[in-house]
Amino acid sequence: MSTNESLLERHKKSLKIIQGTVTLDIGSFDVPSIMDALGNKVPKQYHDLFTKDRDDWTAASPMLHVSKVTPNPPMLLIYVAGREHHEQENHRFAAKLKDQRLRCGSI
Repeated sequence: MSTNESLLERHKKSLKIIQGTVTLDIGSFDVPSIMDALGNKVPKQYHDLFTKDRDDWTAASPMLHVSKVTPNPPMLLIYVAGREHHEQENHRFAAKLKDQRLRCGSI
């Protein structure tokens, strides 16, 4: 929600109403990349959670909605130590958010 303004636009709202976001141990900021990496080894619970529709994967991927001109709200990204994939995903997402804020002149 904090990166995909189209979800808010359905209710005539903008990202400006979100003052900040805290994520707790997220490992799925970019669902299409995860599903592609897993290939034929996608666990059933992933398809239950994310469906088999690539458009749904994209819609559920905060990383893929950071490219807008409007900066996203401040975010605190928290992950559990020892979960290598989650750590990598959080660092990639943080880098993309930082780059977006620099491009928008808001750091």
